[in-house]
Amino acid sequence: VEYRDLKAPGAKPVVLVPEFLGDFNPIGAKDGALLFWTTADAPRGRVIAMRPEKPAQAEWKTVIAEAKEPLDGVWWGAGHLIGHYME
Repeated sequence: VEYRDLKAPGAKPVVLVPEFLGDFNPIGAKDGALLFWTTADAPRGRVIAMRPEKPAQAEWKTVIAEAKEPLDGVWWGAGHLIGHYME
């Protein structure tokens, strides 16, 4: 997973996750953190917040924890995360 600040002219990509840990789908950004749906350490899916300046896995914050049911998708709208679970 790589990140590049498009507001900074000439910014180079920054590697956030250097190796395959699972799937990562970007959701958005809030308060300087990037939100991802991921299967890293959560085979049924979870949502994490990752700060680009501190991308180490130990620094990730869980926003929506893995549940018994698979988290099939996450949408962000009107300041809220909406999760879709499969049963």
